[in-house]
Amino acid sequence: MYTSDLPGHGDADRDLNADFSMEALVEYVRRFVQALGINRVHLVGSSMGGGVVSFYAASYPHEVASVWLIGAAVTREFLTDSEHIKRYDATGTFPYLIQNHAEHARKLDMVFGKLAKMPHCLKFAFAQAAIRDYAIQGAILKQVRKTIPIDQVYSNLSTPALIVTGDNDLVVPPSSVHTLAKVFPQSTFQVIERAGHIPMVERPRRCAHDYLQFRTKIEA
Repeated sequence: MYTSDLPGHGDADRDLNADFSMEALVEYVRRFVQALGINRVHLVGSSMGGGVVSFYAASYPHEVASVWLIGAAVTREFLTDSEHIKRYDATGTFPYLIQNHAEHARKLDMVFGKLAKMPHCLKFAFAQAAIRDYAIQGAILKQVRKTIPIDQVYSNLSTPALIVTGDNDLVVPPSSVHTLAKVFPQSTFQVIERAGHIPMVERPRRCAHDYLQFRTKIEA
């Protein structure tokens, strides 16, 4: 399995003038896949990454064997109808745009279904990183916000999909899995109990088990 940091994330460059549109992010990941010499790929994406993976499969269906979408922020439930986006459009504030430690604490409460115990030093380091990235995250959100919900562009895509949400996801409404299932009708969706926006962190064994079962099913 290979992973790639999207522009502006992880160890990637922080270029405020970079192209962070959904189309550009799809092409970034595609170039990464091509550089590895992979002709047909299984893709996994969470939150915004789930959007990138969804549009990758829609744009290049013959190159994508399957997708695993976790809390994918790509349908109308998030991109047009969510209270987070409406508040961002009205005020410019968003839970992922962090300017101080108090805001980061509120973000953790929102992202986790049940906040796991975490050493203070780790919380502090995560908060400092988020504060450092305030400008770049703002630049990314400004461009990604322009994405047309995938359900308004595509339907009945043939790519097999495992669609996952936490039942306590306060970022992307869990109801979005039903919309995504119409975009990817060859899909299985799982609602992870007692989980928030990142169930693969909160319930890793359950998520891994579900994914292995999904891969076994589509490769049978």
